[in-house]
Amino acid sequence: MNGARVATETRSHGNGTGPVRRSRSRERLLAAVALGAVAVALVSIGVDGWLSALNPPTPQSTAGSMSIMLALVVYVAVGGFLAYRLPTNVVGWAILTVGFFGCTNPLAMDYARYGLMTNPGSLPWASFWAWYASWSFELVFSAPILLILFYPDGALLSRRWRVLVYLIALLAVGSAFPYMFGPRLELGQGGWNLHVPNPVGIPGSGALMHVLEGVTGMALLPVVILAVAHLFIRYRRARQVQRLQVKWFLYSCVVAVAVLFIGTPIPAIGDVTFGIGLAVFPIAVAVAILRYRLYDIDRIISRTVTYALVLAVVIGAYLVVVLAFSTLSPLGGDSPVVVAVSTLVAAACFRPLLTRLRDRIDRRFNRARYDAARTLEGFSQRLSSEVELSTLTHDLLAVVGATIQPRRLSLWLRDERAGGAASQYPMNRNDSRTVAG
Repeated sequence: MNGARVATETRSHGNGTGPVRRSRSRERLLAAVALGAVAVALVSIGVDGWLSALNPPTPQSTAGSMSIMLALVVYVAVGGFLAYRLPTNVVGWAILTVGFFGCTNPLAMDYARYGLMTNPGSLPWASFWAWYASWSFELVFSAPILLILFYPDGALLSRRWRVLVYLIALLAVGSAFPYMFGPRLELGQGGWNLHVPNPVGIPGSGALMHVLEGVTGMALLPVVILAVAHLFIRYRRARQVQRLQVKWFLYSCVVAVAVLFIGTPIPAIGDVTFGIGLAVFPIAVAVAILRYRLYDIDRIISRTVTYALVLAVVIGAYLVVVLAFSTLSPLGGDSPVVVAVSTLVAAACFRPLLTRLRDRIDRRFNRARYDAARTLEGFSQRLSSEVELSTLTHDLLAVVGATIQPRRLSLWLRDERAGGAASQYPMNRNDSRTVAG
């Protein structure tokens, strides 16, 4: 009987190690693929810089090109790191997909431009690279939808949402198919255009490809809405950690949109702000998934809102004073006196507005800090009137426990007679609180 039991246990243990080994092998393979994709993307950036120097210059600014290139490097680095550390999480692969195709697509365009326009026939496989450049960038738009759907833990809320995953995959294929198999390849960027026959195109399929392109374009918005709805449902059902991760995600989206909105009306910095806005998103996602300073998001949100409102009010006050002087005063709006007075008014408004808005916004976005500040204020008032040592010890431990929330807390008081005494405030709810004076 014992021998049969041992044999059964050994057999079941042997069956259990098989899936574990296969899972580890799969994770190692995915990690190797992630490192290979990072290497290819980084090499593509270097080769593209060399090819772009051989081609005629484009009107795009150098600072804008560098900003976008650095943003793509951030996507590659963050996506590769997440895919390597968490190979089964789709979020890292989605970020890496954006960086990979964002880096290889410019290389393909410059390669095709040089081999077909600048110096025709000088480079082999130029038509293939033109074909790759025509459709590869379309996949960049599908990857963020998958990121929204699987963020932050790489799992769906239920199996019913798998239908949306299939729709996203079908949307990605449908958006790239017209460019992959259309009768002609059309490339262009920054003042140059290239029109060549598609080596793998379907003759006479131009009208059908236009219809397919329009259908996938119309299906994009409903799919995005469903993915965002999935994220908000996840937020409603999630616990504290996932809620903070979703807050980081939404904060990065708002910051990216704000940066893009600020830079769009100014052509000189439009490309630079575009690159900065793109780089904010993967960094925030990495912070949320790796849980580095995860709990600081409420403080970051409150400070962002506070300084944005203060800046808007100060600029408004400055403009109002300048407008009032230019309208009512004979000095005019361009006078140094008007500028000095307006600056003093704006500076005088800054500190009071910052204090008032910080308290109001902390109540809404950074409630923990607001409650901690109120707790410390109440303790300082009791401290001025309380003289009983045991009561003060109890209050001090309670205040520190409520504001900092450590797992264990001890207060050591020096006693000349006994050589020292300890007061302990355990943070575990199951423990009994003991305070010894």
